[in-house]
Amino acid sequence: MDRPLVSVRPAPVGALAGVVLAAVAVWAGVVTGRVLSPRLDDPGPADAVVVLAGGGDRVTAGVELANGGVADEIVFTSAWVAEMGVWAARPCNSGPVPTPARVRIVCVEPRPATTRGEARLVADLARRRGWRSIVLVVSADQAERARTLLDRCWDGEVAVVGVDHDQGLLRRLVHELGGWFVATVDRSC
Repeated sequence: MDRPLVSVRPAPVGALAGVVLAAVAVWAGVVTGRVLSPRLDDPGPADAVVVLAGGGDRVTAGVELANGGVADEIVFTSAWVAEMGVWAARPCNSGPVPTPARVRIVCVEPRPATTRGEARLVADLARRRGWRSIVLVVSADQAERARTLLDRCWDGEVAVVGVDHDQGLLRRLVHELGGWFVATVDRSC
């Protein structure tokens, strides 16, 4: 009777589940690190300042960058308006924002109204306008994901400025873990 020298048995389900759980834990740890300690930039001159939707005082940060001479154009997404209400709508709906006359304010509407939708829209706008660099204003916890998504859609220079978020840490972390899950599974622009 011939017996094989090596016996191959399927791995027990428990062992496979342990490997999957370990991989998920490592992935969640990496994402949590990116959310809690994002890589933010000290922006220099750019073709535009782009303010994505979300929490924190992004409008003020974008306006301050333009007033400081970083760019002559500020782009706001209208998703920002839908999420934040009348005060935040000011740049797009409620009259002038205090900026120098040289600064142009543009309001755009991403479809879908997600960070990925915004990245696609900004990349398309950048190509149409011939931009080579932008300053992206987001909440600090969204910074790495927004940078990653925009890098998938556009090959220009992106400097990311993060503002403090006005929601609790656990809520932001859960939201970002969900966003990173989608970005990890769907690696398209």
